[in-house]
Amino acid sequence: MDAGDRSGASRASRRRDDAGRATGREPRIPLPSELRYSAFSVADARAAGVSRGRLRNRAEGRPFHGVRVPEVPHDPGEIGRLLGHHGSPDEFEVLAERMRNLDRSYLPIMSAVQAFGGVSAARLYGLPLPLRLLRDPTVHVIVPKVRNPPRARGVSARSVPARFWSVQALRGASIASPELLYCLLGRDLSVHELVQLGDALVSEAGNYPGRTLPWALTSRERLVAAADA
Repeated sequence: MDAGDRSGASRASRRRDDAGRATGREPRIPLPSELRYSAFSVADARAAGVSRGRLRNRAEGRPFHGVRVPEVPHDPGEIGRLLGHHGSPDEFEVLAERMRNLDRSYLPIMSAVQAFGGVSAARLYGLPLPLRLLRDPTVHVIVPKVRNPPRARGVSARSVPARFWSVQALRGASIASPELLYCLLGRDLSVHELVQLGDALVSEAGNYPGRTLPWALTSRERLVAAADA
């Protein structure tokens, strides 16, 4: 390579570097293997040795402040245009999975006193929801009444009195118990929709459509007792 070729290559390299700095990207640096397949916090990435510059790479989605996801999630604002007011069962399942991924992307910054509740809990359990709630781009969490609720953009928090606080673990996430969830959704669902939700919660069918767990999540008697309380 003569001097002219070396000079041209050097200028091209500088242009690539300048473009990378201008866009905040380091696209040639892969993420560590433990961060490639699910949402992660910026703090965890820094602890794993990922540079601040790499974390500015727009190749990762940013559903919440301090959170990155390996792939940019589907824009919830496009969901209505995708389905309109009606959709086939397959389309609904694709939508449901996208929204579950959105809910779970909050996990890296979720505190120990928080749990998924309301619409988000129903989506994670795989329970039937009307389209207006299934495609809700807000992540819904609950906290005990004595705790401060989160104020992150895209998150809706609801305080629950300590005497009604009831949560459990679901695939690594803290989530409202089926009984508490049923009561939380009482203000969001019609009577007919609550009947559908209750049926999904108490059905013993191992193949209940869309449900995450293949067994009854609660009983009619426990739902009645929770509603009375």
